[in-house]
Amino acid sequence: MTQLKLPLPIPEGYQLVFRPWITLKNGTKLYARQIGKRAFPLIVPVSK
Repeated sequence: MTQLKLPLPIPEGYQLVFRPWITLKNGTKLYARQIGKRAFPLIVPVSK
């Protein structure tokens, strides 16, 4: 299996992390496997 390129511009001072779930605004957790993915890409600030 080959790694796919993500066309996400990552600003300076941020990093790309992958999480197997996200929490929706109503408080429920949505797991990536529920929609056929392995993880969700998230852009977060770099911690110092």
